[in-house]
Amino acid sequence: MLQHMLLQMVAPPLIVLGAPWMAFWRVLPLPTRRRLAGWLAHSTGASPLHWAARLLGLPVVAWVLFLGTIAVSHVPLIFDFALRHSAFHEAEHVVFLGLGLLFWSRAIDSPPFRARLGPAGAFAFFLTAILAESLLALVIMGLRAPVYAPYAALAPRPEGLSALADQQLGGTMMLEPASLPLLIALLWALKRWVELQAAVRGPELAPRETSRA
Repeated sequence: MLQHMLLQMVAPPLIVLGAPWMAFWRVLPLPTRRRLAGWLAHSTGASPLHWAARLLGLPVVAWVLFLGTIAVSHVPLIFDFALRHSAFHEAEHVVFLGLGLLFWSRAIDSPPFRARLGPAGAFAFFLTAILAESLLALVIMGLRAPVYAPYAALAPRPEGLSALADQQLGGTMMLEPASLPLLIALLWALKRWVELQAAVRGPELAPRETSRA
């Protein structure tokens, strides 16, 4: 759970805030960059990429993919399969990181890319993500029997924890501290929203104050 938390809730927002995209782009030789940029801008062969980028760029699509993948990865059949097949497990990590970057970049600017959501939209975006993740965490914490066979069969048990206690600890980590980055982002969006409303209302109040004076 700690490993997944880092790949979903810690690394992606830090990378988005760091905005390393131009540095990555400049690694390519200049002629290669020009050819690639020209192909992306003018070639009909790049049309599927444009369509995919527009679709994935929709905040609702990013939200569903990110939170949906987290939920599906905890289905016992998928979870157990990942533990038994290392290649699938590593591919899962790549998906977590990629969808995490997509999710966080919908609400946080990452130059030269701009966030698709304003402060109010970002507030709703992060709030619903917190609710969805918390619901999944509470479900895991509330289970009364181990549901992940590879962990249930571990012997000796890590730290002397029973399989059920280990599972509940994972759910607790998902509830907190995994949701802490989302909470920080939520408060940041709320602050921006309040500041925006104050800036909009300021000019409206000024004439009234002047007339009273």
